[in-house]
Amino acid sequence: MTEVLKSGQGVAGLGAGWQRRVLIAGQVIVSVLLFGLAAQFLQSLRNAAAIQPGMDPYKKMLVMDANPGRDWPHTTWCEQACERLSALPGVRGATFARRLPLSGSGGGLTVRVEMPGQAPLGVPLNNVGGNYFSLMGTRVVAGRGIDGNDRNGSPPVVVVSQQFVHEVFRGRDPLGEWIRVAGQPRLVVGVAADGPSNNLHEAPEPYLYLPYAQAPADDIALMVSTAGAPEALAQAVRRELKSFDPGVTLTSFRTLRQHMDQALSMDRAMAAVVTGLGVLSLLLTGAGLCGVIQYLVSQRTREIGLRVALGAPPGEIQRMVLAESLRMAAWGIPIGLAALGAAVWSVRSVVLGVTPANPLTYLASAGATVALALAAAWLPARRAAGVDPMEALRAE
Repeated sequence: MTEVLKSGQGVAGLGAGWQRRVLIAGQVIVSVLLFGLAAQFLQSLRNAAAIQPGMDPYKKMLVMDANPGRDWPHTTWCEQACERLSALPGVRGATFARRLPLSGSGGGLTVRVEMPGQAPLGVPLNNVGGNYFSLMGTRVVAGRGIDGNDRNGSPPVVVVSQQFVHEVFRGRDPLGEWIRVAGQPRLVVGVAADGPSNNLHEAPEPYLYLPYAQAPADDIALMVSTAGAPEALAQAVRRELKSFDPGVTLTSFRTLRQHMDQALSMDRAMAAVVTGLGVLSLLLTGAGLCGVIQYLVSQRTREIGLRVALGAPPGEIQRMVLAESLRMAAWGIPIGLAALGAAVWSVRSVVLGVTPANPLTYLASAGATVALALAAAWLPARRAAGVDPMEALRAE
């Protein structure tokens, strides 16, 4: 009996073949990798959802792109359309711009900006209506925004972003300064808070706001602020615009919340896919560990019975089985963490606000794998601790 326990084939040394160990180690490697990546993408999604994109994303608004049917100057068409929309019951106001932030297309348009003593640079911009800043919730940190007095014939003005002040004015107060935009001198009247223009992963960059009336554009985006649920006024807004201009074409008609959901769709999709793969990998790894440990325990039933007969308490048997599960998992954890480090570095350009060197990601991945190994061995360990010594010996 003593020789059996000393033979190295006891529960404490449950010896799976190398094929089983390689298989389990591979599953653990994949689990560590995918769990860590899922944590990265979920944190990136959380960071993206918290960004203030140059407007208040919680505003109750309807937004749409419009192509007028009437051959009017675009400024005139926009102002009259917004005047009629603002008069609708339940509408707090309406405004217009060349484009809505995070709308993708058109975000690459830049304008030439010249400053004395500096090389010319191309700066992204938006052409906005008189009450754009107040209705959209675009924060003005100094000076004022574009208003209804900024029209053709009045002094040409511009509102610049905080990053523009940092890079072009080297942080000094820009209010009252003149800059040349597309060859025309413009007075800086305000500084707006930074916000991504094209997508949520953009870093802060210099940005300009020009009065639409002073710099008309070919594109038109209408924004309608509502007192209640925007969806309830969608049909009324459509009817009013069709009544005003029967030939108008409205595209991308949606609420601001839907617009923001669209901007987050890629982040959500990537997080969902990687998280789903991570969960599946954890389940498969847990099932594999549980199956291997259960098989090994069944193969050593006589040895377990002998240990129990010699006085080994159930807790000791359970600890030995759990320790073997941890040893098997430990084969793959270091390799999995190394693979995770390489993977995180390779996807750093698509995750937002998450650094590749974040130790919490690696600790969480290793901790989850350890917890998985313990959970997978829990049932086999309980069964091993409950082996009846007499039955084990008779079975042999």
